[in-house]
Amino acid sequence: MEIRRIGDRIRRAFAGQAWKREDVAFRDRHMALGSSELDYAKARPAYQHGFEAGIAQANRGRTFEEVEDALRRVWDAEHASQSGSWESVRGYVQRAYRRGQELVDATPQRIDAAT
Repeated sequence: MEIRRIGDRIRRAFAGQAWKREDVAFRDRHMALGSSELDYAKARPAYQHGFEAGIAQANRGRTFEEVEDALRRVWDAEHASQSGSWESVRGYVQRAYRRGQELVDATPQRIDAAT
């Protein structure tokens, strides 16, 4: 049991470090498309929601379309009132989910070592 908890902590730390790096990239891309810093502040939770789902062990090998209903339910329950409807953020979530999947595919040994 203790080994599993340690693995969970390592996985969360990896996710946090990865998000910090990707957050900068998402912000830069978002702003390059003509959005403002304020716009990104509102979109940021959608990027983070998608990214964290994309790197989650449970979603490895699953397409965005396969997990979209679950992501939408969480979004609607936890974020929609402050950050907009699913329809308004779906593209951000999808883009970030796919980026998370790319990161996992590119570094499977780092993720697997944490489990």
